[in-house]
Amino acid sequence: MDDEPEKKKSKIFNKLKDTEKFKKGGGLIWDYRIEIFSGALVLVGLILAFFYIHIGGALVGLGFGICFFEEMHNYFIQLRDIYTEHGVFKSLILIGTVIYFLIAVPIFVITSAVGYGAMYIINWLMKK
Repeated sequence: MDDEPEKKKSKIFNKLKDTEKFKKGGGLIWDYRIEIFSGALVLVGLILAFFYIHIGGALVGLGFGICFFEEMHNYFIQLRDIYTEHGVFKSLILIGTVIYFLIAVPIFVITSAVGYGAMYIINWLMKK
């Protein structure tokens, strides 16, 4: 008697699995898997930040570093030209600002760097 509802559920699931909308939805989730994972880290980090500021900041920073890897990588590539384009004074202001963020919110900055580094290594291994 109990097997009939299970068979009925599996038939419905198999029909649903074969539909085009289900395949598109699964592909959409797979295409945005990094953003979804990063968003989950940020969401959990924001919630935890109310109770445990360092753990919450670490999760938010990790999600930020993973999600914005491409943008940060492009910025670091362009960073080489800042000294030649803008001079010593603006370069020192930029360095001072980075040092300030490292002092003010160290967990966030460090875990953002860790997330960036992890994505860099993953991209490097995927290219091999």
